[in-house]
Amino acid sequence: MSYFRFILFFTLILLGFVSIGFSQGDGDQLDIEPVLSESLLWTVLIVLVILAILALVVFFVVKMVRRWKAMWQKTQVLSTDINHLTHELNGKLDTIQKISTGNANKFKEIESIQASVQKDQESIQFDIGQIRNYISQVSTYLEELHSNRSVDVDDTRVSIDYPLEVQKAVQSAKNRVLKIAKAYENGEPMELVGVDSPTPSQNVLIILNSMAYDLGEWKAEIEQSATANSEFVDILTNAESDIRDRLKRIRSKSPISPIPLDVKTDVNTEIELNHIRNQCIAYAAYFEGVLTGYELTYKVDEEEYNQFIPQFIRYRLFNEVADFVPFEDLPEKMERFLRFLDYEVVPIEIEITKADSHVHDIRESRQSNGEPGTVIEIVSPGLRRIADGEIVQKPVVIRGE
Repeated sequence: MSYFRFILFFTLILLGFVSIGFSQGDGDQLDIEPVLSESLLWTVLIVLVILAILALVVFFVVKMVRRWKAMWQKTQVLSTDINHLTHELNGKLDTIQKISTGNANKFKEIESIQASVQKDQESIQFDIGQIRNYISQVSTYLEELHSNRSVDVDDTRVSIDYPLEVQKAVQSAKNRVLKIAKAYENGEPMELVGVDSPTPSQNVLIILNSMAYDLGEWKAEIEQSATANSEFVDILTNAESDIRDRLKRIRSKSPISPIPLDVKTDVNTEIELNHIRNQCIAYAAYFEGVLTGYELTYKVDEEEYNQFIPQFIRYRLFNEVADFVPFEDLPEKMERFLRFLDYEVVPIEIEITKADSHVHDIRESRQSNGEPGTVIEIVSPGLRRIADGEIVQKPVVIRGE
């Protein structure tokens, strides 16, 4: 700024001299002619004024150039900062999107876990029910044993024939064991629960026993209902018989004989008699455990059953049962069988689900009061794999127009 003031001050002085010179020059021209030296002096002064003006102009130009340069540099810095901030923002947006995607996947996993937990709870409740039934049977058996006593043990006045009581208890236990063995030979299903890491052969046996038990329970439920359908009962009966026949053939390869019951008969006190009775009860329970152990040792043709089980569930059960069970109840009724194959019923809502040739087998189209293009009737239901949603069997539907 001091340099600018100096040039401006110097220019003003020169302009002052020039103006004075011109005023004097004009007055002198009336009297005398200017001399050569004075002319040269004024010429120099004029040149200096012009140079000073040019210096001012150059100063202003340089100053403006510097300002523009500074502004351009600041613009570049701002542009760089903006690009950097934009890059950071895009990175944060990508991170947020990844987190959102991860949360969505975790939500799906949570839903899957909840569904699995619900299934496990249902299975546990079912197992608890079976345990309660077994306890009830044991209690009934104990009551029968108690009722078979010929004397009141608290009545000390009556003598007890201890050998006879022992014989009754032993005979009752043997009869029970023979009944269990006969049922096992006839393909009666067993409760194969709590098997850790079953082999492929054991897994086949677990599925066969579970299917036989579920079919028998379902058949009994239908028979006891007020609207029992004899054709439906026959379907379940034939399916149950087929599974039991296969269990019977598997077990016949290694017939099981009841183990002998060895108890002492020389009993003289009530305590000894009760001990013998407890041994007889444990004998029947032990024999059932032996049969369970034998069941898990059988070797089956895995390839044969890997073909048989899916075809049996899909064609013998699902397609035939679908004719008697309303579509909205079918997923619940068939769930316990379809879970062995990781299948589920293809969901359809009448006049809501869009008819899609990739998912549905569209038999025909009809006029309807609903939205055009939706499913208005289900001719036969379909199946899809739970893990990936792949359609295993297309449902046959009628589309509305």
